[in-house]
Amino acid sequence: MRFRDSADVDVDVEAQRQLFGSQRYRDNPSEGFLEAAETMDNAQIHAFHQQVLDEQDAQLDALGESIGRQREISMRIGDELDEHIAMLDEVDDAVDRQQGRLDTAGRHLRGVSRSESRSDDMRGMVIIVVLIVILVLLIAVLK
Repeated sequence: MRFRDSADVDVDVEAQRQLFGSQRYRDNPSEGFLEAAETMDNAQIHAFHQQVLDEQDAQLDALGESIGRQREISMRIGDELDEHIAMLDEVDDAVDRQQGRLDTAGRHLRGVSRSESRSDDMRGMVIIVVLIVILVLLIAVLK
């Protein structure tokens, strides 16, 4: 519906009928009934009330079905969330296990690198001692 400067009542009423249907919501539904009730007899009033009750029952049934569908959807979403939480817990446990393995491997690597540096130092010292011994022997032999 578009806003207009001039009030075209016929167009507005037709647009409202298209948008909201033929029945119009009223805060006090008895307003229209009081006007019509003056020309109705008891049987017509009873029939009108029965029609209103039937319409309300149909609307309540539709609302109940909609609420039931929403409940079913929310239950499915809750089940999905529970499954995802379980999967995330499994992933978290697996990550913790792998982190423990990585920490252990890191400690082993640090130990190996320390022992290699010590063995490299020891090897170097042994080579120096051997070379000094060879040098002393060569000096003694060549003298």
